[in-house]
Amino acid sequence: MSVGAVWFKRDLRLSDHEPLITALREHARVILFYVFEEEYWRLPSKSFRQWSFFYDCIRSLQEEVAKRQGTVLTFTSSLEEVLMKLGREMPLTALYAHEETGEDWTYQRDIRVRDFCQKAQITFQEFPTNGVVRHLKSRDEWTAIHQRRMEKPVEAQPIDLHQTRISLDGDILPKPESFPDYFSGEKTQKGGLAEGKKVLKSFLEERGERYLKNIANPSAFMSSSRLSAFLSAGVFSIKQVFCALQKAQIEAPSVWFRKNLAAFSSRLYWRCHFIQKLEDEPELEFHAMHRGCDTLRKQDPSSEKLQAWKEGRTGYPLIDACMRCLKMHGWLPFRMRAMVMSFASYHLWIDWRDSYPILGALFTDYEPGIHILQSQMQSGVTGINAFRMYNPVKQSQDHDPKGIFIKEFVPELRALPEEAIHEPWNIPPFIRIAENILLPPLYEYPIVDHKKAIKFARQAFKELTHQPSFEEEQKRVYLKHGSRKKRTNMR
Repeated sequence: MSVGAVWFKRDLRLSDHEPLITALREHARVILFYVFEEEYWRLPSKSFRQWSFFYDCIRSLQEEVAKRQGTVLTFTSSLEEVLMKLGREMPLTALYAHEETGEDWTYQRDIRVRDFCQKAQITFQEFPTNGVVRHLKSRDEWTAIHQRRMEKPVEAQPIDLHQTRISLDGDILPKPESFPDYFSGEKTQKGGLAEGKKVLKSFLEERGERYLKNIANPSAFMSSSRLSAFLSAGVFSIKQVFCALQKAQIEAPSVWFRKNLAAFSSRLYWRCHFIQKLEDEPELEFHAMHRGCDTLRKQDPSSEKLQAWKEGRTGYPLIDACMRCLKMHGWLPFRMRAMVMSFASYHLWIDWRDSYPILGALFTDYEPGIHILQSQMQSGVTGINAFRMYNPVKQSQDHDPKGIFIKEFVPELRALPEEAIHEPWNIPPFIRIAENILLPPLYEYPIVDHKKAIKFARQAFKELTHQPSFEEEQKRVYLKHGSRKKRTNMR
């Protein structure tokens, strides 16, 4: 009797899982498995906190399968070795999995798996993930395809998993506490289906009412959805969240609440939009979207400025608070994420290829397609997006006027009055003496002067955009990656 195998990757769920549904329909016996790939988890953009979240999700998946008298086998060797092990135990004829849009490591891994399956005469069938379209012919077609996918009904969890008993034992996954924590940060968000349902329910019924009001507030940990990590691990599909969101909008107690949920709905759309860019052009992990920007900044992963930015030692209070918050909690709202990336790229003139893996490893919800493309966008190297050169002092005054967030994560500034917290280097000497203010040296002389840095960056981009080949490359980028969604519709 032929056996089908379902390979879980970043789709750690039973419901709305097309590979699983198809395997159960086509085979009387099915094997479920997950592979911990050590080389993958040691990539520069990966970290302890990400594995800790995934570990929770895998354990949760195993519990859900166990309720249906099934097992999710776990392995710690390569995919090819796992398939050979399974093949020695049973007549394995088909492998089912979701397509994955990730970094080059997973791209090359999937190529090897396809080659192995072809040689071993195993049918390898992959299925689309969320709204990302593989082999998309034209960007003009994407929105309609995405909409059709989101309108399909959500597949319910299967009751019978057709599990077959085998003598093969899986491997024990490394526990989070044994995984080397590169950043020594805390794990603050728990993974798994039960936790994900709780987070989704609280956002749709309560927390979402403050979504727009606090979207740029650095302290707004609970006003944001906090669903991104669950989406990245595949605890939910985008379609599942869309369906829950539509129901919540109908039942929302006020017009304002519905407006907030509609804003979040557009963010789900843009999530797939950005991942699609990396799917269409995997080389964007290594090259600027606009190839003319590839040599704009010099790569130097050991530069003192990069290390100071990474450790929250730039001398700009809000930048340092954000980086230290990330190190501790693994999360920031979008505006603050954009600002710290923009600061590294425009103020410190650091190449995005040096800074994006550092931020990626800090985020619990790291999603390659979003993070790599947003890193390029906030660095001005896409050729089709506006240059966002944030003023860190103005952002601080606008979004943390009393310095509450700054004082929480930059304790050496807690003694400062709130009117001086944003620009401590401008406190007059006589006030320092009168108020007995001892200012740390770092905040007397920030790592870079804002005005001079932005002037330099603008001049560099002015020279770049005036090059004869710039517009031609810009047109190529728009045709391949530009948004086709009308701004009037978004408003």
